[in-house]
Amino acid sequence: MDSGYDWVLYGSAVRPFTFETNGIDNLHNRLYNGNFYPGPNSFALRFMENHDEERIAFHYSSYEKTMPVATALFTTPGIPMVYSGQEVGTGPGIQDFYQRTRGVIDFNTNAKELLLPHYQRLAHIRAQFPAFSTQQFVRIPSGSGSVYSFVRTRVDADGIVAVNFDATAQNVTLALNSSLLGTTVQNGKLYQASDLYSDTSYAVVFSNGAASLSFRLRPYGSAVFVLSDSAKRVLLPTLVNVDRTEGNRAGVTEFRLHQNYPNPFNASTRISYELPVAAHVTLAIYNMLGEKITILVEAIQPTGGHTVEWNGRSSEGHPVASGIYFARFQAGGFRDSKKLILIR
Repeated sequence: MDSGYDWVLYGSAVRPFTFETNGIDNLHNRLYNGNFYPGPNSFALRFMENHDEERIAFHYSSYEKTMPVATALFTTPGIPMVYSGQEVGTGPGIQDFYQRTRGVIDFNTNAKELLLPHYQRLAHIRAQFPAFSTQQFVRIPSGSGSVYSFVRTRVDADGIVAVNFDATAQNVTLALNSSLLGTTVQNGKLYQASDLYSDTSYAVVFSNGAASLSFRLRPYGSAVFVLSDSAKRVLLPTLVNVDRTEGNRAGVTEFRLHQNYPNPFNASTRISYELPVAAHVTLAIYNMLGEKITILVEAIQPTGGHTVEWNGRSSEGHPVASGIYFARFQAGGFRDSKKLILIR
């Protein structure tokens, strides 16, 4: 096998990524490589960081933002590389450049529960489903400037990928066409689009060689499908706990939403909550009519305690009237709410 480091991809697309439409287009152009790929036994080595460059979580100032970029590199042509410590989010909080790039790695970061399962799943998807190791790669429209989507052709098991580069959830509808697939589809036949990332499956039926696939992507979320005549799942081994002490490193054993403080409040109030595992969190404020006033949190967050402040304003920035409001909290399958009293 012949291979070489794709420094052009890193230097022109990964490191300066803007998380905007032009940044997504630029990333695709570099991944696509001008539609020039070497033979089946030659691959570009593609990376987000290495011992000479800045840690990507430090550079993006975010753990969550690294996730869709990693998905793109793991599911497009080439060989993805993970520099030791990248899989647990090493970088943020380390001030010395040398320590960030070549220092001792703390594998017990707060982002471990968020990132390690992400990389594990991507690696096993790639290993178990050949569509993601071929040189075939076709971009398809997603209907959103924040969502990057493409097809990896493979007979009877095409790969379909969509990644959200935005901090808000996105509703996505992909237009599938038989001309872009390796599978010879039959009109009227029931196919399954299995999202290997979330272990869910969607029914797909083609008519005149076309079909649609609709789903919702969480902020910075990924969907990695295999289209086949039966549902598929990726097999994952149990991750080994590398904590120095037993139990949850953050000392949190259950989901919990605390009462806001102060309450009643005048200008602002703080709302705290706890996550025993990394989870997608939604925290929003509603009035007594059930109308949504503002969203305080909608993001993937790591294990531990978190606090957010509400300034008594709507999502448009307008002060709301005195009265009773509700903080509605959702993390994974957990839901809770608290009553807030605002006095002007």
